[in-house]
Amino acid sequence: MREQDSLIQRQVENALKNTRLLRTDDIRIETRNGEVTLYGFVDVLAEKWAAGEVVKQVPGVVSVDNSLTVAIDRPLEDSEINELVMQKLYNDPRVDLHQIKVTVREGIVYLEGNAATIAEEEAAKELAARTPGVKDVISYIYLGQGDFDIDDATLTNMVETALARNTAVSARDIETRTDDGTVILEGGVDTPGQIKAARRVAAQVQGVKKIDNRLAARHGSRETDYNLTNAIREELGRNGLGGVRCFVVDGTVFLDGAVGTPDQKHKAEEVVRTFEGINGVHNDIQIS
Repeated sequence: MREQDSLIQRQVENALKNTRLLRTDDIRIETRNGEVTLYGFVDVLAEKWAAGEVVKQVPGVVSVDNSLTVAIDRPLEDSEINELVMQKLYNDPRVDLHQIKVTVREGIVYLEGNAATIAEEEAAKELAARTPGVKDVISYIYLGQGDFDIDDATLTNMVETALARNTAVSARDIETRTDDGTVILEGGVDTPGQIKAARRVAAQVQGVKKIDNRLAARHGSRETDYNLTNAIREELGRNGLGGVRCFVVDGTVFLDGAVGTPDQKHKAEEVVRTFEGINGVHNDIQIS
């Protein structure tokens, strides 16, 4: 395996280990020319989706082949799965079961009906995907139909108002327009987290059919993370800490490997904190 692929593979492994969404014991990873393939087993479909999203965010990853399999302790009848999904949807206030119908065929969940917001559709899909025995979720939910049909000018105003009220978003940096129910977000914000927050806000606005998120982050982008990773590795080497492995994701530095003394472990973290754009440090270096 080439050195760059080895680095990416370590980054992927650590990214999966550091997310609370996954148990990674049964996940295997292969990396070739930046293309990552995931093999193995997860408990529910939502974990498979989550693993793919985590890996996509790792600097240097070109593509992800998500070949994870959902493990099933015992086969469930479609009627059992249907009941479990319905119970999850019924107990979640984000979903209106009067508008959404659930059908299960051969372990595949089909969602049909209308939703007031993108967030409601996504919640229904996520809840179904977290249900044991579900192999896939297919949505035929329509957005912005009937009572939820709102004109473009009104949708633009509603989204802009929602963005302005949200403290996690810098609304002044975002230009909003709507084309046939599709809300387009453009401009530059500070971090990738603000890009996600802006989309989340728009997804909660009633009547929005689709979101075209064209926002760019001034800090913490994949390229920035990649450059920081290489720069920190070089600086660690200059400080006699070449045995320390490092990668950066969204401005957070993850350190592992082995050093001889506690002082060297502390020194590695000191080196990291001399760099601008670092949001936090996870120091998992072992003392050998």
